[in-house]
Amino acid sequence: EFQQGLLKNPESSFPRSAILDYKGILLDLTATTLKDKDGKITGLQACWSVATERLKNERESALKTSMVESAPINMMTCDTKGVINYLNPASLKTLKNIEDALPCRVNEMVGKPFDIFHKNPSFQQGLLKDPERNFPRQSKLNFKGVILDLTATLLRDEKGQFCGIQAAWS
Repeated sequence: EFQQGLLKNPESSFPRSAILDYKGILLDLTATTLKDKDGKITGLQACWSVATERLKNERESALKTSMVESAPINMMTCDTKGVINYLNPASLKTLKNIEDALPCRVNEMVGKPFDIFHKNPSFQQGLLKDPERNFPRQSKLNFKGVILDLTATLLRDEKGQFCGIQAAWS
């Protein structure tokens, strides 16, 4: 009945997207109208794909993102070259409280190399040349008497390849 109702007014009912559950198999469906050269609707076209795995992965990804975003732990990540690409909200808040002791303003950190936090940047860059051997790593950093206790671990992509560094710190 619902689908038949859509057909009564196709101009306002389409295009339409839906996820259909067929015995646990999720289908991602998009239905659009077909029109003749004068713009008159002559039919419908449905495009669909099996989306079960993709939707499962999206849910897992959203959960992991939520975990990192709402974690009370300070976390930051950098890419394989050591450039900071993410600070979670806890990090932003904590760093803002100690900003005067840091080498740059908090709002300038993303995009900067992580070695701005270190006295010997070449040593830090050397760690990235053999990340499998050099991580995980723990260290304490002193900024004008503010000591950060840091644990850095490898980040891996879906193939298990090194794709960056994550640092958790207090």
